[in-house]
Amino acid sequence: MLRSKFQFQETKISIRNIILTSGRNINKKTGECKIYVEIIAFYADDTRKTIRIPTGVLVKPEHWTPDKNGGIISKNDPNSWEKELKIYGIFAKYVKQLTDREQGTWDDSFNSDNLISLDGLFPKITKTLTDYIDDYIIYRKSINTPRGTLKEFITCKNRLIGYEKSKNIKLTFDDMNLGFSDSFLSYLLSVPYGSGTIHKTYTILITILNYFYERQEEYNIKLSDKFRSKRFKRGEVSVNDPNPMSKNELTILLKHTFDNDTMNKMKERFLFQCSTGLRYSDMFLITAKNIKDDCIEYFPQKTRHKRDNLVIVPLNLLSKSIFYSPLLGQKS
Repeated sequence: MLRSKFQFQETKISIRNIILTSGRNINKKTGECKIYVEIIAFYADDTRKTIRIPTGVLVKPEHWTPDKNGGIISKNDPNSWEKELKIYGIFAKYVKQLTDREQGTWDDSFNSDNLISLDGLFPKITKTLTDYIDDYIIYRKSINTPRGTLKEFITCKNRLIGYEKSKNIKLTFDDMNLGFSDSFLSYLLSVPYGSGTIHKTYTILITILNYFYERQEEYNIKLSDKFRSKRFKRGEVSVNDPNPMSKNELTILLKHTFDNDTMNKMKERFLFQCSTGLRYSDMFLITAKNIKDDCIEYFPQKTRHKRDNLVIVPLNLLSKSIFYSPLLGQKS
């Protein structure tokens, strides 16, 4: 049994065979009526649009039996088999067109059966800014962008989605102007986010917009340079004052033992950072292979693409005892 219902985002499509029994659709001499393949699009706003494709087949109303696909010609019609075969062939071709459209494989230019195009049934979908950001994230994954940086792009996208929901809109590249910057700032302040977080959000957004600005022809988009204005970017870089541990606090932590191994591992990792100056992201890169002549030798994760920044950190008594402790299993 061929499908009779399809879903395209918020648009529902039904297809069926029907007869029309009025006006020019009926042959007054024979009493036969025209049979059509009827395709109806039902939209989210409760409106609908209909396309009727003539099959070239006629049938008397009394020989038409309704069913869930609209109807079939009863066996009382002397040519029912031939007529049904012709109707089925047309119906099946439009079902295939709808199936291909649903799967994104339909192309009017390869329409060898000269079927009526159903483009008019589908509302034109404008790709949104966040759709393009998804494409950008996929691209960054393909070039092995660190997970932490990817999270920054995802976070920026989620904040834009939050803004869209607050305004009940969908952003496009056309919206990227100073007016948007003012409005987006107001939204971020209302959440509320601090000045440093706001600055970071704008920095990431501008990085994404720069990527597409330089590739407008490739993506067939138009994007003004307003986002490059100094007035577009908001917030200020966060400056955190150093808050070092006192010698007394360090001594207390050294002597303290927690009730579970997870907390004790965290304690030893923290103390290992204190005694080596390693970034947290670099901690998990250090193994016994990195130890040479009582020193740690490694290339920092943040600048790993630069092969001339080898870092050598001498192990002191504390860092050495932690590195070789059974709890961490010879890992930082």
